[in-house]
Amino acid sequence: MKRILMVIHSNDPLARALTLRTLGSIACIIAETKNVHHTVISCLDSHDSVELEAAIFAATRFAEQSKTFTVSIYTKLSAMIDSLATPIETKLKLLPIFEYMYHDIHTISGVRELCVRVLKSYPAKRFVLTTLHVLSQLASKSRLDIPDQVELLLSYVESDPRSDIKVKALKDLKVLANQGPHMWTKENIQRICQYVKQDENLSIILKTEAVDVLVNLASTIAVSCLINDTGSEVSDICTSYCYHDNVILASKACSLLTHLAVYNNKMKGGDAAVCSEAVTAMTAVTALQALLYTTTSTQSLTKQQSHALRSCLRSVVLLCSEFQDGCQSMVDIMASILTSVAVTGDIAGILCDGLSAIGNKERSSMQSILPGVTAMLQLSIQNNQHDLAIKLSTLVFQATSSRVIGRESQQLILELSQSTNDWVSYRMARQAARYAHHFVASQIFATLSLKVSSEHYLFWLKSLQDICKGEHCLQSVSEDSDSFIQGVTQATFVYHQAISCIRAASRPSHPLTFHCKYMKLRVEMIQACCQLHHGCQALKTCPLPAIASLTSGPHKIAQGQIITQLEKSSTNFKSIVNGYKSLYQSLFDADPQTLLNIQHLVKCCQFISSAIDRVLGVVNTDITSSFGEEVEDYGIILEEINSKLNQATHKVPKVSHESISCLLSACRVLLTRVPFTLPRYFFQSLQVTSITLAISPQARGLNEPVTLQHDSHLTLKVEGVIQNSKQPSVFRKVDKVKISVTSQLQSRSQTLPDAKPAENIPNKMETMTEPHNDYFSCHFLLAFPVTGLHSQHRQYFSSR
Repeated sequence: MKRILMVIHSNDPLARALTLRTLGSIACIIAETKNVHHTVISCLDSHDSVELEAAIFAATRFAEQSKTFTVSIYTKLSAMIDSLATPIETKLKLLPIFEYMYHDIHTISGVRELCVRVLKSYPAKRFVLTTLHVLSQLASKSRLDIPDQVELLLSYVESDPRSDIKVKALKDLKVLANQGPHMWTKENIQRICQYVKQDENLSIILKTEAVDVLVNLASTIAVSCLINDTGSEVSDICTSYCYHDNVILASKACSLLTHLAVYNNKMKGGDAAVCSEAVTAMTAVTALQALLYTTTSTQSLTKQQSHALRSCLRSVVLLCSEFQDGCQSMVDIMASILTSVAVTGDIAGILCDGLSAIGNKERSSMQSILPGVTAMLQLSIQNNQHDLAIKLSTLVFQATSSRVIGRESQQLILELSQSTNDWVSYRMARQAARYAHHFVASQIFATLSLKVSSEHYLFWLKSLQDICKGEHCLQSVSEDSDSFIQGVTQATFVYHQAISCIRAASRPSHPLTFHCKYMKLRVEMIQACCQLHHGCQALKTCPLPAIASLTSGPHKIAQGQIITQLEKSSTNFKSIVNGYKSLYQSLFDADPQTLLNIQHLVKCCQFISSAIDRVLGVVNTDITSSFGEEVEDYGIILEEINSKLNQATHKVPKVSHESISCLLSACRVLLTRVPFTLPRYFFQSLQVTSITLAISPQARGLNEPVTLQHDSHLTLKVEGVIQNSKQPSVFRKVDKVKISVTSQLQSRSQTLPDAKPAENIPNKMETMTEPHNDYFSCHFLLAFPVTGLHSQHRQYFSSR
């Protein structure tokens, strides 16, 4: 750092400019260095254009990172903006620095007054565009002056004759609608509505941007103001433009119509009043259907049509998630368009994406389109449209996710996997495993395992093949007890092979820790269900009167093989629940669907454990609440078992043939009917977060200790850097880091014979620190009362 700053005193302006740009590039590291702040501010007085541009660049970077720098540079920038000696181009480059001065309320008010004066003094288009954007960014980041900024932007939208300024003002209004929707008033929304309705000569671009502002407001809490205060005007805008010739404008109007319909549906059961002109779901469905037919009627999609079609499909997905009645009709219409001969590959691919998004939320509505999708899949294979065939195969998996896939569909998918390249086949098998079609996945993985040259890839594909094979064994068992035991035994054996292959496939760069834990918990669940099945079957060899005679309490039997096995099974399921919860807490980078999948498994195990406890008389509460409402078809079966169990446990004795049969049914449903899917995080991680630690002081050589006097303390400094993937914080980011340090005495040094040995008290210290720009550091002061060789262990935990 000192060597870089030495160059700033050079007589060469080019060298000083390079120094300033270097300092600006590392501003995130040296953001609070005072002498650098002074250097950058002083260089703004340079008369050399290259050095001045470099100083402005450095000032922008430091203002983005440092609060103290923005406060100290405010006076300097204000003087340069007000000065007549400052060139116009320089003022335009200095203005964007003000958008980062949102830390202090006095600075914010001063910047706003300065920018308003600039708007009046310099009405040129470039000045107005830059200044309005700076004011909008400042208001959105500080959450102050949003109402005043909305009024200012609306005045330029209504009065300024230049279309570029109007478009920029409307774009800034969208930003403010997202950041502070609760600060918008009824008058602000009415002015936008009147601007769209009354000006007949308004261009399509301005209409689209204005309607997009209303869409952003409708997607937030400001939708109540749209409905209750300006409901008729907004409804007129929707009905006027949702059938417009311009597909972009029509898609925005349909999106606005969808948000209004969703809000009206939520308010029907509440206390809020819904206006008489409120739009209904059928109005939105009709408009979306017309837009779908319009955008898919051409042979090839333009950029605008593609954007409009995707926006339309997003509205369809939102509408189908709220209205199950109209979901089936929308799915049927999209399937009819998909299977038409005139649809090209681009349109078909976008429609498949939309249907897949609907199928993730409403899989029951996908079953009716299975014949058409299967025929389309066969046609795409014949035409060598492999990308489209993969998306169609995903639709087939979704449509048959709750039942066995048809033989014709199986043959088509296996034929496609053999005719396409290996990577496409792997993606198909991955989708099949994610939707619990394990037979198809095992066949494809078995074929792919013969085509790899790497040993790690071989074991990875073998493990996937064994996992799918084990799940297929469980899906193939019948209601017969012998068939159930045989299937469970075979699945357990195959699963142990899969775990061994996963360990063999792991590498230091890819340890596959989650995969091993996830599969181990699955094996433990299968073994716990098998043990519970054996315990329930033992009731046939032990008559109930003989068991009842051994009771020593009102609700628990003191002896008996059945009670002992049931108690052990309950303990096993509770241990599995704790294992899944511990795994859940360790998945910092997992996607939400993976976490939801683990939550379902936790609730299933809790259901069985609670059912066993009810039979044993340990608890008397209803176990329905322990199972969530977001379950699929198997949830209905478990609810039926729960109702039968409630009736059986009200009788005396509770351990009866009826209650034991309920436990047997729940055990079989858990293994054979509850679909065990491999989540996305098992194959792909969309976010990768790692922490690298540096400890000081360091030993001089490898395996050498750090020497320390016996009457002194060790100051241990721990530094860390958080490393993210290319797209950091997709799901969550590190907010705090908890660091714990523990020291243990390894060997005691030799003491005098008459000396009393000191008591060994291990050091255990921990602290919580917040990272700044992905960097954190902390210090520990460790005392060693016993002389000897101590070892240290460091551990960190990240907080989401």
